[in-house]
Parts: sequence; C-alpha cells; structure tokens
Amino acid sequence: MYKVFFNDSFLQVCTAPPTEKNREVKPFTTPTQMDEWINCARESSNPIHWTLVTEHPQQAWQQLIAHLPIIEAAGGLVRNADGKYLFIYRRKRWDLPKGKMDEGETPEQAALREVEEETSLTPLKISGLLTHTFHIYWLRDHFTLKRTHWYLMDYNGNKAPVPQTIEDIERAEWMNLEEFSRLQEPVFGTVLEVVRSVTAK
Repeated sequence: MYKVFFNDSFLQVCTAPPTEKNREVKPFTTPTQMDEWINCARESSNPIHWTLVTEHPQQAWQQLIAHLPIIEAAGGLVRNADGKYLFIYRRKRWDLPKGKMDEGETPEQAALREVEEETSLTPLKISGLLTHTFHIYWLRDHFTLKRTHWYLMDYNGNKAPVPQTIEDIERAEWMNLEEFSRLQEPVFGTVLEVVRSVTAK
C-alpha cells in the first residue's frame, strides 16, 4: 500500500478496499486523480480520505506522483533505555524530529543530524529503517512531495532532551506507546504511520 498526506487528508493506493469507515473508495483510472484529491482536500473543511484500488499499486503510485517534484527528508523515532520514545511538540501538534537532507548526505546521516539538532541528544545509534512517509505541501508556487526516511534510534544516555526553539519546537518528551495513544493534542498523520510501523514489528 502507498499513502500520501495533505494536511489531515490522505490518499492511499492498494489492491483491495479498506475495512475502515469514512473512506471514499474509487478504482484507479488516471494519474489526474492525485490532483483531483488535492483540490478536494484544499476546498474541504473536513479531512478527505480516498482509497484508489488497483491490481498494480506500484505502477499506479508512480503515475500519480510523476509530475510532483520530490524533496528527500529523514528523521528518527528515538528509544531510551526505559523503552520510552521521544516525541516533540511543534506548531500545536505532536511530531517527530526530522528535516531535509543536505546535498551529499545519506538518509542515515541526515536523520542523525536532524534528531541531534532538534533534541540535542547524542550519541544516537540507528537500529534500523522503520518506514517511509509521504506528504504534500505548497512550496513557493507549486505542490511538492516530501519523502521522509524514518529510522529507529537508540539513546542510552541520561541527558534531558532540549527542544530546538528556532524550529518552533516547544517541548520534547519521553512517552511509552500507551501514553502516546492517550494524547489529547493533534498528531501528524505521518507520525501515526511511524508509530504503527513500530507496533507492527
């Protein structure tokens, strides 16, 4: 399955209709369905969730994103010795540390750099790749697709995280997954995808 977010809306491409409710299910027919979904999501005050069903999801996905410029980013879900995970609170939502890759960086290098910059935690050790997420946003005069490489990282020190306020990060807190599930403030959809990838392992 392939999934892309735009604000609180998402479009997914898969081989069978989902079992969840509140999904508008359509057959994949043309790459312009991506633009149609974006326009619907922009104009609606409520999240728009589309599922495009096809026997060839990878081919459909490549066609849907072919006209969008892609920016590569990387980030991490940090786990401490107590088995808790680090989340940051930025722009009124819970998030994870991440950022754009610099020229010449590998995704792993970018993920470590961004997490260290946004939380001040070091040293960090990458345990493995968790997942990739996609979201669309308006950049200058066009829509751009950001692909983020997410890694599970381990931190075994005892230093408290320090949020990078210049990046609008207000808080950085350790939580177990049960505590995370009880959060009352909004959470970015991409962050939920990363957390699901951990629980699925």
